[in-house]
Amino acid sequence: RPLGKPLRAGCLSWLPGGALLLAAREEQGEVIALLGADGALTTLRAGSAPLPHPDGKRLLFLDLAAAAWCTAELAPGSALTPLLGGLPEHASPAFSPDGARILFVEARTGQPVVYDLATGAR
Repeated sequence: RPLGKPLRAGCLSWLPGGALLLAAREEQGEVIALLGADGALTTLRAGSAPLPHPDGKRLLFLDLAAAAWCTAELAPGSALTPLLGGLPEHASPAFSPDGARILFVEARTGQPVVYDLATGAR
């Protein structure tokens, strides 16, 4: 469906209730937005690579200005919590099914290793 304003969308994820979480490129740069089931588009914040939390209320995303992976509530202007810096060494985040843990692929040594953010286990 047309989004109603000039942007290029990518990184689509369904949320409970039928909304889509997406990363998009606008004239100002990369943003994270919600496309509601009603077709309304709401820009949440600057950022890239959004990943919804299993509870559908929060997201994990790449804050390009801070060069860090962060979490925030799914609301415009919500506070963010930096979790992990050192980009581009950490990529491909994934939540555990219950949302309690986050895994990343870490490539500091040149060999990809799965890294558990909560425990530090590799």
